[in-house]
Order: sequence, then C-alpha cells, then structure tokens
Amino acid sequence: MKKLNVTFAPRQQKLCPIFIGVHVLEKISVLCNMKKYSRAVIVTDIHIPVHCIETLKSSLTIPIFVVMLPTSGEPSKTIDTVQTIWNHLH
Repeated sequence: MKKLNVTFAPRQQKLCPIFIGVHVLEKISVLCNMKKYSRAVIVTDIHIPVHCIETLKSSLTIPIFVVMLPTSGEPSKTIDTVQTIWNHLH
C-alpha cells in the first residue's frame, strides 16, 4: 500500500492523505484514526457500487449515515444537496 500526502490551496498547512492499494476500504479504521469521532457521513452518488459503500460501512466501528445523491457532478452541487447532508449531520 502507498500513502501520498497532498495539500490543497488555500489550506497549504494541512496534509490530506490518499491511500492507494488493495482492500483499502477494509482497512479504513486503521488507516484513519476514527477514535476521535462518534459518527460519520458517507456522501456518495448512484454511480458508486453498493458493495463499496457496504464494505466501508462494515469496516468502521462508529455509526455511519449514507447520503446517496441521485446525480453526480455539477447538477448535484445545489443548496438542496447541502441541506440534505446537513440534515444527516444533525
């Protein structure tokens, strides 16, 4: 497995890890320190296979909420989408 640390402008000071390898979804709890979180939200769209989402959910030890967007790309970037995600967070 490989780990790349990248930074995104304007938050140049924060490294964002990208993991590349086999069975990364099954190892997510080990790769990311999930101990400091009480729950998580997976935001995805209809193009992501359900088995990938289920694998991710089963590998995490905290409650997971899935927000499935009906479209991907620019059409899904709306205030309604933000409200849907926000409602799942609260």
